[in-house]
Amino acid sequence: MNITQSEKGTIFIENNQNETIGVFPYVFIFKHPRKQNTILINSSGKPTDEKNSLVASVEKGIYVNNQKKEDLNEFFKTIEQSIYLNGIIPYQAPAVVSDPQKELFDQITQYEKMYLFAQAFNTTLTPVSYYDDGRIRKEEYLLQFSTVTSSITLTYYYLEGNTSSISHILMSGDVGNINLPLKAYIYDNNDLITHSYQDKFWTRY
Repeated sequence: MNITQSEKGTIFIENNQNETIGVFPYVFIFKHPRKQNTILINSSGKPTDEKNSLVASVEKGIYVNNQKKEDLNEFFKTIEQSIYLNGIIPYQAPAVVSDPQKELFDQITQYEKMYLFAQAFNTTLTPVSYYDDGRIRKEEYLLQFSTVTSSITLTYYYLEGNTSSISHILMSGDVGNINLPLKAYIYDNNDLITHSYQDKFWTRY
């Protein structure tokens, strides 16, 4: 397929036998929705309108002004520079999806803020699992953003001498930005929490 344009702006499309198969005042050109190295050319502006489109592939030959293009990147670059489509963009790249929640997620560096964020945007029906005796075993949160899915897991560990008291909680999953992903608890002689702290590497003595 060869695409050329007259001085008046009319776009001519010829097949490989140099036969004119289309004359348009303007066209849209898209990557084929299913086939590799293939384009759709139509005047409807719909990237999935195969019924009303002309189809061409790199393998069978795609030419712009009688010059063969070896791949689609070269083709789209050339056609944008050499074919004036009456103000119509020949190839519309997928729009960049803005995802404020994912952007906020990527900015979180603190354990507690991530924990609150995971609870607020969780899509898991039952995020908390328990041991048979009622102690919390894990909290597993699935966060569905516009483009990706992230997971946050909190695993509970208990004191050896007092299994009803939490030793520490390890945060794992997509926590590469969290500075201190482990929260440990310190108790007094009455088994009351005196304070807690976060750490990267921690061992209870």
